Amino acid sequence: MAGSEPSAPPPVAPLPTIDAALGRTPIRLALWILLAIWFMGTWLSEPYLIGRGQDWAYFVHHTTVATRSWLEYGQMPMWNPWYCGGIPALANIQTDALSPDLLLTLLFDQPVASALRILLFIVLGLEGTWHFARHHGVRGFGALVAAAAFVFSGRFMMVFWDGHLPFLGFALMPWVLLGLERAYERLSWGLVSALGLTWIFFYGGAVATPLIVTMMGFIVVRDVFERLVWPSALAPRRLWYRPLVALGFIGVMTVLLSLPRLVPVFGTLIDYPRTWREPESLSLWHVGGMLFRPPRSWSYFDIGTSYVGIGVGIAFLSALLLRERALMKLLVAAVVSFDLAMGEAGPLHLWKLMHAFPVVEDVRAAFRFTFMTALFVAIGAGRALWWLETWIAARGARWWQARHERGRVVPRGVVVAAALGASAAAALLVGGHGPLATRSRIAEIPRLEIGRAAPGDFHQARGTRWIAQVWPRVNVGSIACFEEQHFPQSAALRGDRKKEEWLAEGRGKVARMGWSPNEIDLEVETEAGGVVVVNQNTARGWRAEGGQITEAPAGLEGLLAARVPAGRTMLRLTYEEPGIVPLLAVSWATLLAMAGWALWALRPQRRRHGGADHD
Repeated sequence: MAGSEPSAPPPVAPLPTIDAALGRTPIRLALWILLAIWFMGTWLSEPYLIGRGQDWAYFVHHTTVATRSWLEYGQMPMWNPWYCGGIPALANIQTDALSPDLLLTLLFDQPVASALRILLFIVLGLEGTWHFARHHGVRGFGALVAAAAFVFSGRFMMVFWDGHLPFLGFALMPWVLLGLERAYERLSWGLVSALGLTWIFFYGGAVATPLIVTMMGFIVVRDVFERLVWPSALAPRRLWYRPLVALGFIGVMTVLLSLPRLVPVFGTLIDYPRTWREPESLSLWHVGGMLFRPPRSWSYFDIGTSYVGIGVGIAFLSALLLRERALMKLLVAAVVSFDLAMGEAGPLHLWKLMHAFPVVEDVRAAFRFTFMTALFVAIGAGRALWWLETWIAARGARWWQARHERGRVVPRGVVVAAALGASAAAALLVGGHGPLATRSRIAEIPRLEIGRAAPGDFHQARGTRWIAQVWPRVNVGSIACFEEQHFPQSAALRGDRKKEEWLAEGRGKVARMGWSPNEIDLEVETEAGGVVVVNQNTARGWRAEGGQITEAPAGLEGLLAARVPAGRTMLRLTYEEPGIVPLLAVSWATLLAMAGWALWALRPQRRRHGGADHD
């Protein structure tokens, strides 16, 4: 009996990669949460400790102001009576009064909620970078390393050191850029970008917002140039204007969404501008050292303070050898951001060009553009790792095929495990050092107690700026303060007065009946009328019910004052940003319209086969 013919060997198939697991959103989000918990360490388990940097006290102060206004008084944080003798809150560009992540304070005590807010930004940053990397053709361990290399880079580590918490808004930058680039073909993606920009701005993005908008402008110029000079099927010459349309659409939607903050903020910036005219210049080697040399000190912009890892840098340069179009676009973006980070020393002079435009003309600290450089380099490095992973998988599949052809059966699972192990080892070798270095630095940062809440009757004190986080927690106003905007501060402010409200003109008495950040209720009794003065700064948003806002008498200039009639009067002083109600209405209407548009864009696409589906 003739032997049967040997069966044909199975076809060569690529081995499974980590991309299949990361493609499952629950698995991916669980991984991000675990990585974020690992990175934060005791900053998450000990939320009642904060850093010793001055900005920690400053930004925790403003978060406490917003939280107390919303939760304890049921008021929008429009006025901050606890700092500088009273200053605008909603109109202060560095506050987070309307940031969506403040909703966590509804469920947790403020320090706990603040730690969870940091965790939230890290997770969103990892997820956004992963999607942005995939948009640029990166998969598997490459996308994982790109996300970790960016979000766990040195510039984010410095947030824990200096306490400049709004810099966490840069973690949303990948979402903003992803929405921009995908809006070229599908405009609804611009909604993602607009929501991200609005969130960054609402989080106190005095720095992050203009820097990211600047980078968006350069990216649009790059992509318009690409379509005009180097067209392709995905970027045709006839649609060269699409990037401009996308940027304009995102700008309009962002403005409409952010009107409740945008209008008050621009009002105060016009009256009390944040100016910066000092020259800034860093050498190419210094900026390169910030990004690719291990950290060596805690200086604000010293070597390693933007550390993304030398392995990531080498992988990025290696990826360029692939000569892929997407990598060339990343290279252009990296070069632009690197040149901007050099300030006036940049050979392309982009820093000077940027300062020729309004809104960004006073942007300072050029080295912060290393946030962008770290992102583009990390994604480019991820592309090299993805190429290596697919190469290892293909070689493993061929080896397994050859063994089977010779009758040497090897379980496929063994080959899969070996291929994934080799890919993981390469990924850790390239990208692991950066996160490990920055995480170890976080553990070294000295910390102090935030201070216990002990609210009582509000009064002004001389105070000090160095423990700004304490004053709203104990319901005391600090006259001593620090603000980069020079809000007006009356020279007549006094700490620890016997009464915070009194009659400066006329005879009678004043009794406080109710107090909240935006509202003061007073019972005034006078024989012939007079002027009531409050130991707080005045501002154009103050209104009086039962009296009339007026200038304070001589010697008390700059204090809040109201003229009252003779007799017994219930005087109510309220602060409200002019036009806030219609601004909120437009913002909410825009948000609802965006939600409707998103639902329509995501609707299931029905197949049309004569009006019915058939097998």
